[in-house]
Amino acid sequence: MNTDLLNLLQQRRSIYALGKDVTQSKQAIVDLVEDVIQATPTSFNS
Repeated sequence: MNTDLLNLLQQRRSIYALGKDVTQSKQAIVDLVEDVIQATPTSFNS
């Protein structure tokens, strides 16, 4: 792989501010994260 491309990929960042004003309950967030984890494919589709 081209080392310039590899360096660009390693330096890539998504920076954004997360606020403290959350409108969902903690349980709703936990449920959403669990659903996303279950629906996200893995490298071995396990």
